[in-house]
Amino acid sequence: FLTFADRAVQGAEQFRLNVLAAQNPVPATIERSGAEAPVELTLQLDGQPSRLGISWRIDDAEPGAVIVNRVVPGSAAALAGLRIGDRIYRINGQDFADGEAFRQLAIGAMGPIALETERAGRVRIAQLPSVETLEVAQPAAGAGQ
Repeated sequence: FLTFADRAVQGAEQFRLNVLAAQNPVPATIERSGAEAPVELTLQLDGQPSRLGISWRIDDAEPGAVIVNRVVPGSAAALAGLRIGDRIYRINGQDFADGEAFRQLAIGAMGPIALETERAGRVRIAQLPSVETLEVAQPAAGAGQ
């Protein structure tokens, strides 16, 4: 891929985040071996966009928290080290009342996301990268890598 979802493809991590967060239809440009010019495509992806790359559950005994029950490999959450069973208490410094409020905060978040998490009694801030962060952090690479 040269471009995916109107962004230059600059590396595998950035590409995975782009795929997970893409909204249909997705414009893409590919380069084919032996072709004279790149090919423009419009793709229809299965599933829904996943900005964080997790699913979670709530527990009535722990109001104001969500419990991670799935981490998508290659997602922003996986890159940040989140694991199944981690508790999330704040997103970008904001409290939330329930799973739906957490989802709304995640949808509205721009750029990198900071999650206050707890695992085995230890509280930490997990910094989830955004596609934009990876574009800035990575040196320009050859197209299609």
